[in-house]
Amino acid sequence: MKRLLIVLLFALAGFCLPAAAQDNILLVNGKTIKAADTTVENDVVSFRYYDERYGDPYFIERNKVAHIYFENGDHMDLTVAPRPGIVPGLSYDQIKDFYNPKYYKHEAGDMYLPLLSGLSSLLIPGLGQALNGEGGDAFLHFTGSLLIGYTTYKTLRISESPSSTPGKKMYNIEYSLASLALLAAGIGLNIYSFYNANRIAKVKNMYYQELRHGNPLTLHLSPYPAPSGAPFSNDLSAGLALRMEF
Repeated sequence: MKRLLIVLLFALAGFCLPAAAQDNILLVNGKTIKAADTTVENDVVSFRYYDERYGDPYFIERNKVAHIYFENGDHMDLTVAPRPGIVPGLSYDQIKDFYNPKYYKHEAGDMYLPLLSGLSSLLIPGLGQALNGEGGDAFLHFTGSLLIGYTTYKTLRISESPSSTPGKKMYNIEYSLASLALLAAGIGLNIYSFYNANRIAKVKNMYYQELRHGNPLTLHLSPYPAPSGAPFSNDLSAGLALRMEF
């Protein structure tokens, strides 16, 4: 029994080791490539597919890669510095394909609050998008919600009946198949608006994080000799020079 157990353990180890001896390239869209011989050169990442280790190399643009986990345990984060094409002033539509909100991590200084944005749009579609500075999306979500709500109201059958309380009236509301479908569509829009506002906040935070990481403000204070200012004098006075890099 012991011999059998040992054989099984060695077989399992032999099965797992080849699977672990590979590079994992994590793309910004969340997909993972199992690779070998991965190298990063300027704006391109070259690799061979793990199942084709002896074949021709493939190439992928660096701005499409988020992380590389090498077989020796090393890790390269390609989002630390701005990638080609990541510059200040880009709109959400221009950056939404660069980042996967699944990998968002909160940092001090983040401008947008994903949970608050999502909950705001869950209650009032478009409100979270407005909080994130996306006026166009906010208008579309809010207008869509109003349109669905108004159409749902028009499909309801509302009848009046006498009430047992003097001076008051009772109303009976009958839901048709169309009104139920519209009601479901309205709930679906609220849920989608929650997801969309949450995603926008995370993506925009990731964008600004990358800009901050790649363009930190650094201060350099160094001695600086300056002329004394006295006429007909070559004497130098000591001073300090402050240089900012950002």
